[in-house]
Amino acid sequence: MTPIGRRQSLLRWAEAREGRYIIEDDYDSEFRFTLRPIPTLQSIDRAGRVIYVNTFSRTLAPSLRISYMVLPKSLTERYRAQLGFYSSTVPAMEQHTLARFLDEGYFEAHINRMRKSYRAQRDAVIDTILQSPLGEHCRVSGEDAGLHFLLTIDTKCTDHVLRADAEGRGVRLSFLSDFALRPGSAPQHTLVIHYPGIDLGRLRSALSILEALLYFRDWKYKGRK
Repeated sequence: MTPIGRRQSLLRWAEAREGRYIIEDDYDSEFRFTLRPIPTLQSIDRAGRVIYVNTFSRTLAPSLRISYMVLPKSLTERYRAQLGFYSSTVPAMEQHTLARFLDEGYFEAHINRMRKSYRAQRDAVIDTILQSPLGEHCRVSGEDAGLHFLLTIDTKCTDHVLRADAEGRGVRLSFLSDFALRPGSAPQHTLVIHYPGIDLGRLRSALSILEALLYFRDWKYKGRK
């Protein structure tokens, strides 16, 4: 979750030159579990430099392929002139059903229920990790919002080595560095854990495999009992 100070800095950057726009993909912002929600860039944008996009695939169902975009007023006419010929591929019945779902307050009630469910899933996954042999060699962060969190492992192994070793043992890892714009710009040894639907039994097995390969790869683990 981008801090409010960083968001304001991005807005100042966009305002500094004509033609700069920020695309804000706010796909799972509804799931914030502690503290007050952080305002979106679009909600604090006074210069019309933010293009806001979101989807209902995360909040309702992956099969509901409905997303939306909020354009600055300065781009609305340009969009209509250049792209207005595109027609929506979403069936009208689904659009009207979703509109009624929103208007009558069912969406907000659904989000409140899902927050409780996802919070319980998140807590169970984090507890399983921290209570495993790997727990004393890792750190959890970013768990207060969204449907994923970061797990930083205390190791000297590179992401490439960890990935290859884990895949050789049937465990697929997703690293924060996979999403970096520039190679080397993201922290190493940091896993992205997408926790909804994780089977805790399989998670324990994966953690045991990961801890074992780190034991043989990294001298820091040689002193364990």
